[in-house]
Amino acid sequence: MVSLQDRNGWFHAFFRYAGRQVSFALKTQSKKEAEAARGTIERSLRRVRDGELAPPPDGVNVAQWLLSGGRPVEPVEPAKPPTAQPAVTLQALAEQYLAANERALEANTLATARVHFRHLRGHFGDEFNVASLTVAGLQGYLAARPVSAATLRLEISTLRTAWNWADLGRFPNKGLRYPKADDKPPFMTRAEIERRGGGAALWECLFLTREDVADLLGVVASKATAPWLAPMVAFAAYTGARRSELLRVQVADVDLDARTVLIREQKRKRGQRSTRRVPLSAALHRVLSDWLAVHPGGSSLFCQAGTVRRSKKRSATTGHRGERTRCGTVAGRAAGVRRRDAVEPAAITKDEAHDHLKRTLAGTAWSVLRGWHVLRHSFISICASEGVDPRMLRAWVGHVSEETHRRYTHLIPSQEQAAIGRVFGG
Repeated sequence: MVSLQDRNGWFHAFFRYAGRQVSFALKTQSKKEAEAARGTIERSLRRVRDGELAPPPDGVNVAQWLLSGGRPVEPVEPAKPPTAQPAVTLQALAEQYLAANERALEANTLATARVHFRHLRGHFGDEFNVASLTVAGLQGYLAARPVSAATLRLEISTLRTAWNWADLGRFPNKGLRYPKADDKPPFMTRAEIERRGGGAALWECLFLTREDVADLLGVVASKATAPWLAPMVAFAAYTGARRSELLRVQVADVDLDARTVLIREQKRKRGQRSTRRVPLSAALHRVLSDWLAVHPGGSSLFCQAGTVRRSKKRSATTGHRGERTRCGTVAGRAAGVRRRDAVEPAAITKDEAHDHLKRTLAGTAWSVLRGWHVLRHSFISICASEGVDPRMLRAWVGHVSEETHRRYTHLIPSQEQAAIGRVFGG
């Protein structure tokens, strides 16, 4: 006897054949069609029982054969065992992911990913089969790395991004527990940090007042190790541009007549190079006018001249050798030196920007600056303290996250004291 069952609107037939239960999806939602199919199967079963119809050959779907009235049907091929996939090593995943995304990701992002993979490979090993990764394995990695929770999250995020890029299935991070993270110290002025005794962690929280910015620019102008450094520092201080954005600014992006500059972004819109416009202050307008009057040429606003004194790659001559291999006589040393071919002006690299800033500030009161980002932070803080419309300020600096913007737009302590003094008295 054949019975019918409705499963979520689709009919299935059930019957016994050769001592076993058979279930067959009829692939119809019509009860009339399902009843007709059941009748066909029942008639075929009776014919087999009465000897009018030979049993189906091996390898044939019994239900489909009975539904066809005993007509020949294609035999069911045995399922092939799944093909074993070659193991993906951590080294191979890292190299392939970085190579495939070399043009899609920003240079700084790629450099950071390389560092993350170096740490991961140091823990798990180059030949580690990534597919065997477990939550326990990741938890062991977190326990072995004596760094902040924020850094650990970034490293795991890099691994997860590469894992998803390689389509390795579900990333095994469910239940992963990170160490507790402390709130970042509040941003402080130089005077506040010095009252607390200084220290590397506190100098990371430094932001500059308007007077500090003026003093810093004066120091850089008088001690700059390269002609492009002073205008580049002024540009960062008066626009809030990131270092990577400073390196991408073109001469054509500066419109002195309209008093605006175009900032080329890479982080605000995923997968798209966006731009934003920032107005030029009078001070920055003067600095850029003077810089463009002596600009060495090329499309980049901040660039090295064709030749750079004491540079390994851009000096006026080439052919010099190291101390261990050079000739012992002056004539012998001079014989290998020749004039370098003409070198075109080139955009500043991030390493050059960092190195020249640190060397210029070394030995000055501003040697405590940790890098270029303090200028961006200070620009935002100064504008916020002077009452610039938050919507306008956010457009100038290209902030995506409201949380990030709130962290940067704090008030200068003297203004907070003045505000509470107006309420409760000085």
